[in-house]
Amino acid sequence: MVKMHKINFFLVAICLYCFNGSIAFAQPTQQTWQQYRDGFLEENSNLEQRCALGKSENNKGLSKFNNAYVEKITKLRFQAGIGTEKPSQSFFSGLSAAMAKVCPEVW
Repeated sequence: MVKMHKINFFLVAICLYCFNGSIAFAQPTQQTWQQYRDGFLEENSNLEQRCALGKSENNKGLSKFNNAYVEKITKLRFQAGIGTEKPSQSFFSGLSAAMAKVCPEVW
């Protein structure tokens, strides 16, 4: 009987250890667009330039995120060696979220 209690205690201890260990590893991961957003927010001067360009585009009746802008930023990224492939939806989502926070009047 004493052996059975020791085995049960041992099994319960192992189960609790495994359960608590899996909780420790279940950390939420940050979305890629959120990482882009945070990066843009840290570079506030660059973001202010983007807001100023967005306002001038809006004055022309164009959205900041029109096709011409997307093509231009893609070309600049290639030329600068930053982007070896087309910017992702996450890139533009992060940029849009950062701009919405800094200059919500830009569309």
